[in-house]
Amino acid sequence: MLLRWFVFFPIFVALTAALVDNFARRDSPPLTTNASADLDSYDIAGKTVLVTGGSNGVGFAAAKKISERGGKVIVTGRSKSTVENAVQNLPEGAEGLKLDFIAADDDPASIKSFVSALSGLLGQQGKLDVILWNAGTAYRPDATPYDVEINERSVDFLVATNHLGHFALLQALLPDIKKWNTRNVFTSSISHQLGSAAYLPGPPSAPSGPGGPFLLYGETKLMNALTALKLQRIFDADPSTAATAVVATPGFCATKIMSAGDRSVHSFDPLSYLPLIKSSEQGGGVLAYAAFVPSPPAGLILLPYWVWDGASLYLDGVWRGAWYNFVQEMLMQWTSPAGHVYAHRLNPVAYDEGRQDELWSWSAEFIGTKS
Repeated sequence: MLLRWFVFFPIFVALTAALVDNFARRDSPPLTTNASADLDSYDIAGKTVLVTGGSNGVGFAAAKKISERGGKVIVTGRSKSTVENAVQNLPEGAEGLKLDFIAADDDPASIKSFVSALSGLLGQQGKLDVILWNAGTAYRPDATPYDVEINERSVDFLVATNHLGHFALLQALLPDIKKWNTRNVFTSSISHQLGSAAYLPGPPSAPSGPGGPFLLYGETKLMNALTALKLQRIFDADPSTAATAVVATPGFCATKIMSAGDRSVHSFDPLSYLPLIKSSEQGGGVLAYAAFVPSPPAGLILLPYWVWDGASLYLDGVWRGAWYNFVQEMLMQWTSPAGHVYAHRLNPVAYDEGRQDELWSWSAEFIGTKS
């Protein structure tokens, strides 16, 4: 059985990928075929960029690419040691701050403490040109979902980390973001296609069953997209600001997410993970590109491979998410050369302004900022 898998599966993937890739080149050409070269041509020197979750993984890779081109980066992490280690491995001028979205207000790593420390770093004349809303996590396949406390209320750990923490920080910085004309890049995932937002106006929880935690992860990634599109509507309604919101995904990358240890291309079990994974450096390149590409396509997701937008016309819910996760991503990551960046439509739910408003209202009420 194992021998047949190794013989026939690569042949099947290669033939299918060749056909899909041929169609992709005609149907939707990439925005760029060399994101790194494009970054070299952008005006990055002297720009200040905040990268949440920038102490490791794709966030660190994006911060490094930006700082190597003269940008001043501020990376965050949940522990002092990870932040210090990240700063030591970035070009001179990088800064680091502790940030734990679920820490109490009197904790040095809390959002309240972080905003104060950030103001001290920026000074009176400083500003954030870009914020990469990148911090996030996922449950390991063998993990049991659990709740955390925010404002003495329970919510799932993924929802708190992947959405509510960013939302709370966004609320604290929003007046300045408008004034600074900041580019906001939200790190989502192709897994957002699994989401439905059917839980609104209440909080989501992991469905029962072995796939429940992964479905919840998809919901949190849809939250990122809904928040970004709602934020862009807020900017569009305010003629005094030129701030923008962009959605991007680094693709399936070799990071510590979902793993107790460091995952690398060589450590993957081919029976559990197809050999299609991208490096953190490649994924970080997509985020850095999204941070500085002039006039990014409105209302689309930037990603390092082509996908068939038409699937949303024929598939819905979990079936749509399964197609994008296990067919599109797995095949196209293999065939798309490094440096390619495409722009494609989001989950249809992301464009529902009613859902955007519901999520925004529920999030504001949950963290205690709703007026």
